Amino acid sequence: MESWNTQSLWGLPRTAHNNLLPLISCQPPLSDVIAKRFISYVQRCLTSDCDIVNYVVQYGIWFGRMSLPVGCSVQHCCNKYGFTVYDFACVSTKNIDKYFLQNVGHGTVDIARMLLELIFIRDGSLYFNLPYVLFLISYLFTM
Repeated sequence: MESWNTQSLWGLPRTAHNNLLPLISCQPPLSDVIAKRFISYVQRCLTSDCDIVNYVVQYGIWFGRMSLPVGCSVQHCCNKYGFTVYDFACVSTKNIDKYFLQNVGHGTVDIARMLLELIFIRDGSLYFNLPYVLFLISYLFTM
């Protein structure tokens, strides 16, 4: 849903690749935002003064890993962002911010920069031949 809203906001074709949208909008992917919030939440639960909260989260991570939502989600974050369950309590959410940019190729970043310039031209911030700009935007997003 987020990609469609971003696409319509920027006036992009429906066939636009989702991996370019975070680069153009200068916002992390929605899945990374949710993961950061989840990691912070679980870390707060692990250090909670409430013994029940602390116990339930620890049990979910260490023993009920794939049968409880908290354990399954922690394992997913560990697999996706490259850290272990043992490191989970001390993982910095800044690592999540770096993850997306580290896994985007230089070619993709170059395409995103070119597309952003073309969008500025299309919207009148810069001047260029509009039909040619519309063709380039559509071509670059769908290649």
